[in-house]
Amino acid sequence: MEHVAPSLPTEVYELLKKKIINFDLMPGQLLIVQDVAKELDISRTPVREAMVRLRSEGLLADSTGRKFRVSNISWEFISDLYAARKMLEGYAVEQLARAMPQNFLEQMDASIRQLQQGLRENNYDLVFYGDMEFHRLITDACGNIVIREWVESLYDRQMRVRFLTMAVQNRPQATLEEHTKIYQAFCQKNFAAAKRLLEQHLQNTPDALEALRNDKMSIVSAVVK
Repeated sequence: MEHVAPSLPTEVYELLKKKIINFDLMPGQLLIVQDVAKELDISRTPVREAMVRLRSEGLLADSTGRKFRVSNISWEFISDLYAARKMLEGYAVEQLARAMPQNFLEQMDASIRQLQQGLRENNYDLVFYGDMEFHRLITDACGNIVIREWVESLYDRQMRVRFLTMAVQNRPQATLEEHTKIYQAFCQKNFAAAKRLLEQHLQNTPDALEALRNDKMSIVSAVVK
């Protein structure tokens, strides 16, 4: 099959999205279409298309004068995000107790090994992907289309929060250990333990971020309002 190169608006979208997720573009920062177009040496049309798409995904918001700004991250959003995830992923585990898809455990093991590799190589793209894949497998396996679409719609906004967890000492390693315990519970078909461990895992991250709320030396206190 012939490879189709991404369109210019898509390239700009991916570039800006990556900068937003890794905080090269900070929450609240203004983005002016004309300035970005000049910086990239392209016309304004693909830049505006990219920014409108990012706005629709919640990563940008409208500002005065037909400008855009990077969306803020609030403590309320972090709390609500993980509370919702606990409910939905906990429900997914309950459904898995009824029927576990073929190769589910093998795929979970692969996501854990990917997370291990990322930590070993200090490759945080692998760490992020392994983490997201682990949780995606759980929500996909329950077979609920609405839950799957909801999780996908929040993927990039979750990535910003996940990036912040890198500021928490030992949190990535703790994530690996917690994933491993959840996986072991699934292997033993102890779904009650898997649900309990998963819910605790999803509480540990906002708790760890909250501990840095008043630490003026941490990026967490600088970007979460």
